[in-house]
Parts: sequence; structure tokens; C-alpha cells
Amino acid sequence: MRLSIRQYAQALLDLEREQEGMEVVRKGERFVAWLSRRGEVRKLGKIVREAERLIREQSGRAAVCITTAYQADSALRAVLEKEAARVFAGKKVEVSFATDMRGIGGSKMQSEEVLYDATLRTRFERLGKSLRG
Repeated sequence: MRLSIRQYAQALLDLEREQEGMEVVRKGERFVAWLSRRGEVRKLGKIVREAERLIREQSGRAAVCITTAYQADSALRAVLEKEAARVFAGKKVEVSFATDMRGIGGSKMQSEEVLYDATLRTRFERLGKSLRG
């Protein structure tokens, strides 16, 4: 039986729980060896990313990437971080920034589950669709 990435990630977190120091490392090494024996070691990156996502979810944190068309200065970053905290209320927001000139202007906030797109590109595309019928 093949397990899902989420099930592997949960198993990895269960192995780590209540362990200390080198024991965690040894259990991690055994986990990787077990994946290798099953021919699934290539899934390790996805498993680790899912484990990190589960940890954030359980601790009430949200990783949010804010994308703007141009490099945001510190004042704009502060405004966008405040807006992200409002949008993702009830969670501790961990913000990263990216630029994508295709957005033309505005911003886009994306978490693992939600996308808030307030870019000019998206608005122009919606306008064009509505004009075409």
C-alpha cells in the first residue's frame, strides 16, 4: 500500500515528536532509508514541504507570498503586511515578497490555500471578457 504525501509527512512528524538531539537525526535517517527501500525517496522533498505546512497549520501560522509588479519599498511592504494580517485574520502571517512585472500594478497575496489577486492585469482581463460578451 502506498501512502499519500500527507500521510508520510504526518508519520515523519510523529517520529520526531518527543525526541531529542541525535535520536531525531537517527529516526530521520531510518525514515529516509525506509523510503529508499520502498523506492519512494524521490518524494522526500514533497514530504518535508508537507510536514512544514502541517506544522504551520497546527501552530496557526500562514505563509503568504505577496507579489507586486515592481520592487516594494519598506513603506509599501509595511502596508501590505498589515493588509495580509487583516486578510488572514486569526493566523500569524509569515510574509515573503516577490515581483512579477506581468501584474502591471496592484498586488497578489497567495497562501497555500487562498489566492487574493488585486493586480491590474487580472482586472483588465476581466474587463476584456465582459466587453466580449
